[in-house]
Amino acid sequence: MGAMTTETLTAIPSCGETCFLRHGEQLEALRSLLPSLDQGGPLLCWSAGCASGAEPLSLAMLLREAGRSGDRILATDSSAAELGAARAACYGDWTLRRVDEGRRARWFLPTGAGWRPVAELREMVEYRLHDLRSDPPPWGFDLVVCRNVLIYFDGAGALRALDRLLSAVRPGGLLLLGPVELPLARSLPAEPVRVGGATLLRRRLDA
Repeated sequence: MGAMTTETLTAIPSCGETCFLRHGEQLEALRSLLPSLDQGGPLLCWSAGCASGAEPLSLAMLLREAGRSGDRILATDSSAAELGAARAACYGDWTLRRVDEGRRARWFLPTGAGWRPVAELREMVEYRLHDLRSDPPPWGFDLVVCRNVLIYFDGAGALRALDRLLSAVRPGGLLLLGPVELPLARSLPAEPVRVGGATLLRRRLDA
């Protein structure tokens, strides 16, 4: 837990267009694997390349819908402007296009400018600047989520970033990448975990 309070984090490139609950099959797979991460306390999660905040808030939604409480999410991005938007947490209909009416009614409040996630979700997330290309990674996470970020790196940069991402995962924890990024992770000391049509990576206990 000290990683969220003692690490000095500074700037990851923005991922551009984003939305809530993207790659829903991956999130459903993650939901089924949450019990395997439980060590008797809150989960510590890192959402790397969080852009305007839809990704970590989607993760917060998933955790709460799974009946979990006390879990914490560190959300990082390289763009101060994106992090400002994430902290403001006001989203239009297009960003919520994958959120059904029931979830929207439960987890969002209408505002004059759009939709604001309820405090129950917002309070789970801490936002900081961090550059995955150059800054040391935080560490000790049960789950690291970094989807559709590495596509903005060159080949060597993506591999270095992958090493940093996996080093942030505790042994036995999970790394969730975007579907198109999974082939980059073939050399990592991680085991693929397949659920339905989705694949996550579990850091080996001896890694």
